[in-house]
Order: sequence, then structure tokens, then C-alpha cells
Amino acid sequence: MTEPQRRRRRPAVSCNLCRRRKIRCNREAPCSNCLRSRNATCVYEVLSPPPSPRRSIPASLAPAPPQQCPSPVSIAGASTGTGTGTGTSPAGTVSAPRVTSSPAQSDNTTAPPSSLEFEAMRFRIAQLEEQLSAPTRIPPAGPTGKPGLTTETMLESPMLGSYYLHQDVDSPGHACSQSVTHKGRMFGRSHWLHSLLPVRDMFDSVEIQMQAESSSIMSTLERCKHLARVIKLRRAPSWPSPPATELPAREVCDRLIDCYLQTSESLYRILHIPSFIRAYEAIWDSPDTVPNPAFLVQLKLVLAIGAPVYDDTYSLRTPAVHWIYEAQTFLSEPEFKSRITTLSLQINILLLIARQTANIGGTLVWISAGELLRTAMYMGLHKDPPSVPATSTLTREMRRRLWNTVLEIVLQTSKDSGAPPLISMDDFDAKPPGNFDDDQLTEEGAVPRPEGVFTQTSVARALRGTFPARLAVVKYLNDLSSTAPYQKALGLDKELRASHKIMMQALQRPSPQTQSQPLHVGTVLANFNVASFFMILHAPFFSLAYREPAYAFSRMSLLEYSLKIWQIVHPASSLVAHPGASPAPTPDIWKRLATCGHRTFIVATKQTCVSLVMELRAQLEDGESLGTAPFRADLLVVLHEILDWSLSAVKAGETNIKGYLAVSLMIAHTECIKAGLTKDEIPKSLVKMTADFLITCVPLLEDMLAREEGENPSGREQPSAATPAEEMDWADIWMMGSPHNFGGVDPISWAMDGPTGDAISW
Repeated sequence: MTEPQRRRRRPAVSCNLCRRRKIRCNREAPCSNCLRSRNATCVYEVLSPPPSPRRSIPASLAPAPPQQCPSPVSIAGASTGTGTGTGTSPAGTVSAPRVTSSPAQSDNTTAPPSSLEFEAMRFRIAQLEEQLSAPTRIPPAGPTGKPGLTTETMLESPMLGSYYLHQDVDSPGHACSQSVTHKGRMFGRSHWLHSLLPVRDMFDSVEIQMQAESSSIMSTLERCKHLARVIKLRRAPSWPSPPATELPAREVCDRLIDCYLQTSESLYRILHIPSFIRAYEAIWDSPDTVPNPAFLVQLKLVLAIGAPVYDDTYSLRTPAVHWIYEAQTFLSEPEFKSRITTLSLQINILLLIARQTANIGGTLVWISAGELLRTAMYMGLHKDPPSVPATSTLTREMRRRLWNTVLEIVLQTSKDSGAPPLISMDDFDAKPPGNFDDDQLTEEGAVPRPEGVFTQTSVARALRGTFPARLAVVKYLNDLSSTAPYQKALGLDKELRASHKIMMQALQRPSPQTQSQPLHVGTVLANFNVASFFMILHAPFFSLAYREPAYAFSRMSLLEYSLKIWQIVHPASSLVAHPGASPAPTPDIWKRLATCGHRTFIVATKQTCVSLVMELRAQLEDGESLGTAPFRADLLVVLHEILDWSLSAVKAGETNIKGYLAVSLMIAHTECIKAGLTKDEIPKSLVKMTADFLITCVPLLEDMLAREEGENPSGREQPSAATPAEEMDWADIWMMGSPHNFGGVDPISWAMDGPTGDAISW
């Protein structure tokens, strides 16, 4: 009886030569032993079909099954790039299939080349050419059709905390970050934190040096943090804060209303100005009459929004915070159906804008904007007024204006918070506001003015024309399904440039009879608004542009719009004004608005600083590699202007000195590189400069606290201890922090966010 042939339990994974010599094979193609012995071929045998490769060969090129292949063929790994015997291939390659050999075949026998081998080689070459020609390809989709993501812990230390960077799983080293998670909050690519990632190495080195050498700097930082907390508590009233009937003097109120009309109302149409002025004057004409509580809240919000541009020092910051608290208390009362009115919607809109100007819950405004959007939809504002029966011209136009403003707030807060807008162009059919002046709306049969004539609604109408392009940019950056193809970013840039050009042409048409000062401020605000979208569109790619020439357009565009934004924020800059640019009509008001006003100015200016620092660092590195120094000294001058601007914000009452400190460190780091200091010398030099910067800030905060205690002695009690060092957070380096919260700190929030309870905001 013949004994049955004994078969191996496991398939062979070594090449034939290593199996004969009984030596270890590293299973490469070709293996290391064959390379050392200069073997012409490195042949692998497989006794079972390997797992399906990630990219299969067309059926016409597939090998025949073993039982149909009487003369087996072994494909040489050196020629075809075959993987290991386990069916896997080296990183970055796709395995070509191998044909099963007969067990009876001799180990040192290789079949002559066949047409199948040549076809496999051609297929492999085509694959390699495709990979080389697609450096920015879309990452492979998962089972749900969405791109795969991997989570990488960026920073983790007792002081820094943990920051998680979500990138494409395909190439985490070169792909754009999709989102950043910090303190339980996820920020999309439009958030400013993404622009800070390329320079985080600088903050890492400084912190390590500070911990190693200088405990005095940490104690000074703790002192600044403690002073800032006491000042914030002094400014904040008790909660709840029922609306009071007291108002500032008539002259102060008149000035604040004028400041509001020149700035915010010129861009966001919320009020019917003649009706508002009549109700405002009735309060002063009849002092014994109790005003409507809702209108009184609306009036105080208007005063709060105008307060930043009242003077250079934002002296009315504390009253503005009190007015905002009163409005929040008013809207928090359990009155629901009675609040679905136009007046209540106006109060909601004004409250969100006031919170941004006074920096109360900066990034959290996006959450409140969602409630505002749903309230507006519940009132039917997303439907065009002609579908609503029996509407007058005033009602129809006010509904269009309010819906237009709601869209702007939703889009702006989504951009600043790094969150999806949760609205599309298919969700509404309301038309833009008509080209009316406010006094026309009360006339019977009013006809809108021609397109070439400026009205009080011209800026809002022109900005609405760019809304589809800006909405597409935010969706592209923050949507969960975004796969970050660079070609789509270039297409969005083209659409945004076209709509921006049309907007500026419409706003720059000569119209001397109605070209008023407030409209000019609105024009500059609209230009700044659109320019900030160009910045966030190209910011995710500007760090890649220094390694990959394919992204050079983003590098150029980011530098271009960074300088334009700084020209808008600081018209007195040493930069040469670009063609078509015009200075602010009221330099004092514009300077105050940029320094003390809307947080969007602060966010965009800090992003400008990072982009300029990265550009200068890249120029210095290129100069070292090329033997030249293409260093733009004018950019360094702009950085010093931004530094002075940051210090002026602290002098105007800003309690968070981290923004000023971060700008100082980045400028100092750039100058150290320019001076030729080594990597070991730079952190020591920066630590010394940090001490000098802090010496400048401590007296400012102490004087600020003294003023607050003198003006508001009945404020909240100060905290009993300074902020511990463990709470210092460099990723919050420019976060202005939520200076106030409406009520006590929730224990769960304390456990998640630490004792500070601060939200991530500028």
C-alpha cells in the first residue's frame, strides 16, 4: 500500500533559494539574500490563492486557475514587484498576482517567460505611473463612501493638554488636517487653530525651556491670568440681571446710536431706522411713561454694539456687558409663543452681534445662531414674502432684510467656529432685500431705486451676491464628508473671486447724492468679510505649499489676502495701498472698530500674523538652501505693526495677554532665525524675551483692575487663588476666552474643561 503524499500545513512564505539554503528570508521582492548573492530572480511559490489585492487586475489579464494551467509559471519578484508570501506587499506598492506552481516542480526550475508575465509587468508599470502622476489624489472611501480618517495625538503634557489632529488615513504626514479636537470640542478647517498648527514647534520649544530654567516666568503668567479673572468678574453683573429702566445721558445715547448706525447697521440690516428713532425719542419726550420692556432691551443692545467705537479705551465695556446680561435674562424668561415676533427676532440678532463685540462666549455664538435660524424659519422668513398674503412693502422688505441678516450670522459664526453651516441654497427661496431707503418703505406703492443708486441697503444686497460662493467655502472646509481635493479649492477660489469682483464693482459706482459716510464704512466691512473667506480657503494648504510646488498658488493667495486684510484693519500701514483701495472715512471710528470691536477682526489679524511668519520662515529656509536671502523686510515691518496693534488692544481693556505674547514670540522667533541662531540658542533667547513682554503686560492689567474696582465696587468677588500652572494652555494662546458665563459653573463642565470653564474663543 502506497503511503499518501505528505503536505505542508502552512504555505511557504520564503523564496525558493532561501528555502533550499534553509536561511531566514525577509520576504521582500527581491529578498535581501538574493540581493547579496546577486541572484537574477527571486521566485516565490504559493500553495493557495493569496488574499485579494487592494486593486485587482482586469479579468482579461487574470491568470487561469491552477487546475487549468498544466505548465505552471512563477513570476519573478524582481521584475514584477511581488509582495511577501503572505499576500501582503511593501508599503506604497500594490501586489501583482502570482501563479500557483506545481508541488512536483523542481525548486530551481523556472518556466520561460509567458505573455501573462509581460501583461502583469505592463499592468504594474501603469499602476506606478498613475501613482506618480496623482500627488493630490482623493483618499480611498470607506464602506459608507466617506474618507477614512486617522486620529493622531499632537500635543500631550500636563500644561498643554491633549490635542487630536484628524487627517486623511492615506497620507497623514502630507494631507491637510480635517479637524482638531480639543477639550471635547471639534473644530473644522475654517477655525483659526488650524493656522496655528504649523508654528506649534516654536511654542513647544519655548515651554520646555521655560519649565527647565525659569520658574519666575510661569509665576508671572499665573499672575496675569489671575488678574484677568478678577477683572472679568468685576465687569460681570450678578445673574439673573432683570432689565432696568436706567439709561446713560441723552448725549451719550445719541453718540452710541450714531456709532451703531455707522458700523453694524451699515452691513447687517436689522432695524427700520425711522421707526426706531421715533420710539427712541418718545422715551426722552415722555420721561414719566414706562417704555416697552422689549424695546428698552433692543435699545440697550444697540448701545452695547456702539460702545466699542465710542472712544479709544472702550470705557463703556462694563455697562455694555451689563446690557447684554439684561438682554439674555429677558430672553431666558419662560415666554415662548409671545417671543415669535419681529421685535423678538431683532433682539436675538442684536444679542448675538453684541456678544461678539463684547466677546461674551465667542465661538459658542454658533450654537445660539442655530436657534436663531430655526426661529426665523418657524416664522416663515425663508419663504419669499409674496407667498405670504396681505403684506405691505414695509413688512415684506423687513422680512427679507432680517432673513438676509440671519444667513450672514449663521455663515459668519460657522466660519469662525469651524463648524458646518447646516443650511444650503435649497433650504430657502427668499429674495435679497430690495434697493430701498428706509424712508421709502412707509410710502404706498414704493418702487425700488435703480441699481446704480446707493441706498441704505446697497451693501447688504451686494454682499448677498457673494453668499453662495462663501457658503460653498465653509461647507468645503467644515463638512464631515469633505475629502479636501485641492482642485475643488481652486474652483471655489475662482467662484469667490468672480463674485467678489462683482460686489466691489457694485459698491464703487459713483453716486454722489447718496454716497454717505456710513455706507462707505459698510463697503469696507463687506470687503473685509469676503477677504477673510479667501484666507480660510487657502490656509489649510499653505504649510504644504512649502514642501509641494503644486500648492504654490495657495501660498501666493494667502500672502496676498493677508496683506489686504491688514490694509483694511490698519489703513495707516506702511504698505503701499493696492489699486482701488480707499482709506476709512472716519479714521477714529475705524481704528476703534478694528481694535475693540468685532472678534472677526481679531481672528483674521492673528491668522494674518501666522501666515506672514510662515512666509518669512520659508524665505529664510529657501535662502539657506539656495545661497541667497530673498527676505522681505516689509513683511517684518507689518509684523511689528501687528504687535503694536495687539498691545493697543490690551490697553483698551483686553484682559487676555496671550495674543500679544504669541505675536511677540513669533516675531522674536523670526528675528532669531534671521540672525543665524542655532536651534539650541533660539529657545533660550525666546524665554528671555518672554520675560520682557510680561513685564510690559503686568502693569497694564493692574491699572485695569484698579479702574474696574473704582468704577464697579459692587462687582463679583474675586477668586481666592491664582490659576494653577496646570491650566496654562498654549493652544489657547490667542483665545480671548469666554470672559463671562451666564450663571455658575456646571460640575460636569468643570470635570471636562477644568476649573476655568472657559470656552475656546478669541
